[in-house]
Amino acid sequence: MNFKVSFIAERKQQGFTLIQLMAVVAIVGIMFQVGSALFADVVHRKVLRSTALQLEKRIGFIVQQSKGRGEAMAICAGQSTNCNTNDWSLGYVTVTTNPVSDTPGKVEVVHRVEALDPVVNILSNRQKLVFLPGGFLESNTDEAFYVCPIHRAQFSYKITVSASGLVDFEELKGEMKCDQISV
Repeated sequence: MNFKVSFIAERKQQGFTLIQLMAVVAIVGIMFQVGSALFADVVHRKVLRSTALQLEKRIGFIVQQSKGRGEAMAICAGQSTNCNTNDWSLGYVTVTTNPVSDTPGKVEVVHRVEALDPVVNILSNRQKLVFLPGGFLESNTDEAFYVCPIHRAQFSYKITVSASGLVDFEELKGEMKCDQISV
């Protein structure tokens, strides 16, 4: 006896259903949003740290140059060699200077850092720091710079310059906003 059995061929499904595809797109979108926010955070932290380290190195350079050249040097807020602004967001300029005069007649611009990144704020209570020929601060007191983000409370840095010309760099911990720092 011959039995003939016939099977109905099942069609194999290939690819994704529309619902599966929509779920994958939604998940990828959420991951992209979270990832882009984290990436922006990493970039801002790197910009802040880089700016703070650059300022620290510049101050150390000025100390060494004032010793080596045997002349007074200053770092001034802004781009004017007269050191007449306290707006460090405009950048800063390193000049040779006469520490007795507030408006030096003839200065040599040694280094210039123009406008800073818009996410960075530099705070100081000084328009300029003058280093005497031995690398000592003219003010004979410790001075501090704060490099902090404009809109955030984390990842701020403090650069302290002692009266003897020693430069110290530290990352501030905790939630300290730029407008809460008294300089």
